[in-house]
Amino acid sequence: MDNLENQGTRVGCDPMCRHGRNCIHNIPLFSSLDHDAIMSLSAVMTHHSWKKGDVILREGVEATGLTIVREGIAKAVKTTAEGREQILYIFPKNDYFGARFLFKDGIAPYTVIALEDTVTCSLDTKNFRNLLAKQADVALQVINALAGRMRRLEMVLLNVGGRNAGIRIASMLLEFSESYGVRTP
Repeated sequence: MDNLENQGTRVGCDPMCRHGRNCIHNIPLFSSLDHDAIMSLSAVMTHHSWKKGDVILREGVEATGLTIVREGIAKAVKTTAEGREQILYIFPKNDYFGARFLFKDGIAPYTVIALEDTVTCSLDTKNFRNLLAKQADVALQVINALAGRMRRLEMVLLNVGGRNAGIRIASMLLEFSESYGVRTP
């Protein structure tokens, strides 16, 4: 995190945290974890406050884990060879980036900039891996969640071939409803 030393930083979610369980519970990878696992992960998360224009993550530096945009909005940009800024993605409230860096070290492929005053919750790779090493039950739940995501991806790949476009779209919508849908009365 580029400007970490200049910003408000707090470690862990306690019961009084206004973000609470939602810091990580809304991330598809972690949404199926039980309460104790969510609380264990929340305890090692850090919260950061960013001002408009602050660089949250800089392209070319080692990525340090998962970051959730809890308040505000941020953009992912890449600088072209001509020096122009190309917007790749806008991260609204409750969106996230960097999940893959929890499992595999890597270099940030883009820069993330706060578009307004923004609050993020971050799960550092080292903290995440230490927690998994110490708490086998959390590790097994994460492995099961990953297996479920792999199964869903395999189903998407199987559905891509051999079906007409309408059936493929319907299958994708059903898949999205399972992963991201909210049951309402």
